[in-house]
Amino acid sequence: MALKKRTLRQWCINLGLLLASVILALGLAEGGCRIYAAFAPPTPTTHYQFRLSRPPPYQNAEYFSRAFLNESFAQPGGWKTDPSFGWMPQDYHGQYFNVSAGKRRTTDGPDRAKAKGRLLVFGGSTVYCSEVPDSLTLCSCLQRLLNEQGQGHYQVENLGATTVTIKQQLARLKLEMIEPGDIVVFYDGVNDVIQSIFYNNPEGTIIDESRKQLEGLSAFHRFLFKVHRRLAPYSAFVAVLLNPVKPNAKSREIPSSTVGVAARQYQQSILEAAEYCRSKGVKFVHFLQPCLLAAPAQSRYEKRLLENGWLTAPGLARAFEVGYAALRRSCSEATEAGAASFDLSACLDSRTQEVYLDYAHVNHVANEMIAKAIYGYFSGLLNL
Repeated sequence: MALKKRTLRQWCINLGLLLASVILALGLAEGGCRIYAAFAPPTPTTHYQFRLSRPPPYQNAEYFSRAFLNESFAQPGGWKTDPSFGWMPQDYHGQYFNVSAGKRRTTDGPDRAKAKGRLLVFGGSTVYCSEVPDSLTLCSCLQRLLNEQGQGHYQVENLGATTVTIKQQLARLKLEMIEPGDIVVFYDGVNDVIQSIFYNNPEGTIIDESRKQLEGLSAFHRFLFKVHRRLAPYSAFVAVLLNPVKPNAKSREIPSSTVGVAARQYQQSILEAAEYCRSKGVKFVHFLQPCLLAAPAQSRYEKRLLENGWLTAPGLARAFEVGYAALRRSCSEATEAGAASFDLSACLDSRTQEVYLDYAHVNHVANEMIAKAIYGYFSGLLNL
């Protein structure tokens, strides 16, 4: 009996020493990674890591905090999906983000009972604007501008949703109850290049493409991905050493036929949306959005941003080089055919400070610049 007690005690001691050794090793590894990251910050491998570093577009943003960033990446309360309209945000109520009935909150709007009409803005994540609080989205900036210019009787509504293309915007438009007095705005281009040209899959979504990449990982690497996604914000060791996802080594070929098909489909969607709105007695205007990959000049910060293969996929620059040239022609031809379609891609070229958080998403300063550019077309075109 005494021998069994000694054996059990020795086994417990050995187990305790083993656990202490493991904890000590992990602590040393975590400490070493934190020291390394302090002196030689590793390349951010996720948008969360990059934004947590408070890059230049967030330097003077009063709303920036870890709490804001955590809510930015946690919201909304899930997504409603459908092959036709892509993705639609479900309800969410937080400090910085609020969604109701599939629409992100637009601040500073008029009393609905007093509204002359609605200004419905359709687009992807650059309309939804996860990078800023409710009050600083493109739609909220546009609402305040309308108020300032004596057009506060229009209620701006944010119908942005992540990854959607112009074809999916059109499908969602047909689900909305619109009536004379409303104004429909399409603001797009980036997702159309990515989905129709870069991925050559116009019927899919960007999130679906990301899922395909994850499904191609082994079970062990999928486990590492889940660990990395959950713990990287809190552990330098996990963030630096356990990311199983690597940028593609090779860029994609961009056949001219793919570009041609995408441009024709883009133009057709503009014309179909314009005709649908005419049939409902509603005004329609379309804008090709700005994008850093289509900008004529880039700052040192912007070039470093685009060189990060985790944030900008290799070959994406080439897709936008040929893709945006084609979409600009589509906008021009759609206008000649009777639709109000305008190239807004140069509206951030006059920026004097850093506004891009990746090749497409921007901060509050850029949202204000874009809102002013949009209103510039409204004031003459729509008699506002």
